[in-house]
Amino acid sequence: MGITELTESMGWKKFMAKLYGWGASVVIIGALFKIQHWPGAGIMLTIGLGTEALIFFFSAFEPMHKDYAAVDWTIVYPELAIPEEEREDESGHGNKLAKKDNKKGLTAELDKMLEDAKIGPELIKSLGEGLSNLSVNAKNMGDVSKVVVDTNDFSDKIKKASVSAEQLDKAFLSNSQAINKETEVTNAFASSLTKAADDAKKFSEVTNLNLKTTESYANNMNEAVTSLNGLKSAYKQATDDLMKSAKAIEFSGIDGQSYGKQIQIISKNLEALNSVYELQLKSVKTQVDNTDKVNEGVNKFMSTLQSTSDDTQKFKDELMKLNKNIAALNNVYGNMLTAMSIKG
Repeated sequence: MGITELTESMGWKKFMAKLYGWGASVVIIGALFKIQHWPGAGIMLTIGLGTEALIFFFSAFEPMHKDYAAVDWTIVYPELAIPEEEREDESGHGNKLAKKDNKKGLTAELDKMLEDAKIGPELIKSLGEGLSNLSVNAKNMGDVSKVVVDTNDFSDKIKKASVSAEQLDKAFLSNSQAINKETEVTNAFASSLTKAADDAKKFSEVTNLNLKTTESYANNMNEAVTSLNGLKSAYKQATDDLMKSAKAIEFSGIDGQSYGKQIQIISKNLEALNSVYELQLKSVKTQVDNTDKVNEGVNKFMSTLQSTSDDTQKFKDELMKLNKNIAALNNVYGNMLTAMSIKG
């Protein structure tokens, strides 16, 4: 059995019908893997395109559609198979008279048959015009058959393009949802940045206030140290005076009442010095408490800055992922548009 007989057989036609259907399924699955970026997308796309190439290879062996203008009409009208000259020669090589009589006899019989069948010249002329129109229509039918084949191919391509467009639309929808989520994350991050900026501004104000307070605290500390030094000197001076008084007192020559007054004056001075010393200690304690509060505020601000830095890094990573997804989507969309324009 030759290739021509094989391709014209019913088994070949059934095989090609299944090949078209199954092959198209494999091609669509390969495209779906590539569009969705599933694992093994490259292998599936290669298998799909290889299957499509195999389909085109086998379709090259399909027989051409018959051209009805080239139909052998001699099967219907056997007399058309004999040329006019040969029909004249078949009457024999007798004398001209015999040929003439033979032609007359045939003509007479034909006229009689036409007369009995009530077939006139007008009907014969109409028959000739009908045969001419039939020949023209047969030629046009050949063109129509080609148009039908092209229309079927175009319809198949339109169906494939529609499926691909639907898959592309789903891919765009999923990526659009991802972009919306990324936008929400971006807005939340922007709000966090705004809040962090406000906190930084407040912290700056508090820091300036604390700096002023610290400066005042330093001045107060200096004053306190100066006061303490003065207090120390006063205590020392009082001690020296007491020592001198103790040495210089002659109990026999001093009035007991005058000595008691001097002792009371010294006691009052010591009480006043103790009060000043307690006030200085309270002021120092207050300044120390304020300094602890400032340090606590600084620690909170540093922890806030650290968390903001972590959020910034996460936002940067999400933006990189989003850019990669958009680039991949644009690549797939461009490839599909290129493929559709080439097929069109």
